[in-house]
Amino acid sequence: MLRQASRITTAAALAAAFFAPAAFAQTPPPALQRVTPEMDKIFTRFMADNHVPGLVYGVVAHGKLEYVKPFGVQDLDAKRPVTADSLFRI
Repeated sequence: MLRQASRITTAAALAAAFFAPAAFAQTPPPALQRVTPEMDKIFTRFMADNHVPGLVYGVVAHGKLEYVKPFGVQDLDAKRPVTADSLFRI
C-alpha cells in the first residue's frame, strides 16, 4: 500500500508540476465533486502517516488537468505553502 501511495504521490506531483497553471481553480468539476473529498482525505492521511510536509496532486482526464489540490508546506524552514505550481525534487 505504501509503495502504491508513493507512486500516486509521485505521479500527482509530476502531473501538477507540468500541467498546472498557477491560477488553476481548485474547485473540482461536477464529475469529480463526489470523489475529491475522499481523495483529499487519503492524501491528508498519507501525509500524517508518512511525515510528509507537503504535496500536491492532480487529476487528469482526457488529457486535461481537471483538479489540483496542494497540501502542507514545500519548505520547512520558511513554511512556504505548497501551491498548484510547486516543484518537487523526486
